[in-house]
Amino acid sequence: MRTLEFSVSYLPPGGRRTPAGRESNDVQELKKNYTLAVRDKVQVEADLLVGPASAVTRVHLVSAVFADESEWHAASEDACSMQPDRVLAVDGKESSLVW
Repeated sequence: MRTLEFSVSYLPPGGRRTPAGRESNDVQELKKNYTLAVRDKVQVEADLLVGPASAVTRVHLVSAVFADESEWHAASEDACSMQPDRVLAVDGKESSLVW
C-alpha cells in the first residue's frame, strides 16, 4: 500500500445524540478527511484528530492506493466503516470497566 484515505465523522462540542441514535435538530454531524502515507508494510498508525468535538461517530476507510498504482474505493459510506467504542478504561486499566 502507498496511501489510505479515511474520513472521521464527529459531533461538535455540545452536540449529542439520543439513545435511539437520532441527532437533535440543531446539531449537525461534521466530517474531516485524512490521507495517510504508508511507511510500513505491516501496520498503519496515525492520530486522526478532529479538534474540539463531543463525540466521534464513525471512522470510514474511503480508499487505498497500492504500490502498483491500482486503487480501491469503498462501495458506499457504510462499507468499511466502524463506530468507535464509547467506553474507555480509566488510566488504561481494563479492570475499571467492571459493571
